[in-house]
Amino acid sequence: MKKAAALLLFLLGIAHSVNADDSITLMVCEDCNYGRASELAKSNVPLAQCHTTPSDQKAAIADQTCDSNPHKVIMMDVSGNNHFAFFVGNHSRNESDKYIEATILNKNDLIAISKQKAIDEHFSTFKHTLQTELSLMPLYQISQSSHLDRQNNCPSHVNNAVKAVFEEYTSSRIQNWVNHKVENNIKNPDSFFTSKPIIVGETLYQSLWSEVSKNLNLEVNLNNGSDGQYRVIFLAKWIKELGAFSLSVNPYLTYLDGIALNHYKISAPSVSQCLKNALDRNLSSSMSSYISSTNNGDT
Repeated sequence: MKKAAALLLFLLGIAHSVNADDSITLMVCEDCNYGRASELAKSNVPLAQCHTTPSDQKAAIADQTCDSNPHKVIMMDVSGNNHFAFFVGNHSRNESDKYIEATILNKNDLIAISKQKAIDEHFSTFKHTLQTELSLMPLYQISQSSHLDRQNNCPSHVNNAVKAVFEEYTSSRIQNWVNHKVENNIKNPDSFFTSKPIIVGETLYQSLWSEVSKNLNLEVNLNNGSDGQYRVIFLAKWIKELGAFSLSVNPYLTYLDGIALNHYKISAPSVSQCLKNALDRNLSSSMSSYISSTNNGDT
């Protein structure tokens, strides 16, 4: 009977130790020094519990004491071995005074860091391979060709950029290519693209982004040489429920005629005649008429 009770207490102890409330936060930081690491760690102080001392009079908020149990935060240097560990918490009169104390990394911490680094390196390798292959793939191999593409004296990359941004056939083919690469190279894509907590012994290590999918920014080959005025970036976002990537143009990193795509919706930029022609050839949407009308002074 005593052995059974001892075993039950042991199992309950394990269950308690891997509870999310008792977890250690594992954060990824690139080239962080001590100051930056401590600043990030301090921003993750757990919520404080406020209480007042029993009194015959109604206590004012200023008399409340707010504190929290010390929480361990590890800052992992993804590009090296300059890792840091801290205990952070709160103990003050008005929940405004946060404290931080440096601590050492124990054996389990180092194992968790090693596992997290392996995950990040695997993801980085896959992302690099995907981007390299896409960069070597000329857009004319992906998009639909048209005799209208050759009926002008403008650089081909202008028309290529417009096609990449607005032609659904092109973005659909790139999306299909990305998902085929995932199927052929990743055994368990959901676990690979969605970060999971790491358990070492009886300790649970959670990333702040444990429920956030890893997204990819992929640049399209426009064959534009050294021309930096045109750039098309697709955001590939992993959709857990669908088990696949969805692709959409990243409007903040995509440039047409040197202007970020998101600015076309909030201003009336003056664009080159070549871009106007490319839009007219490839679009029957409101974007083409919008740019033409705004550049003609219409409201």
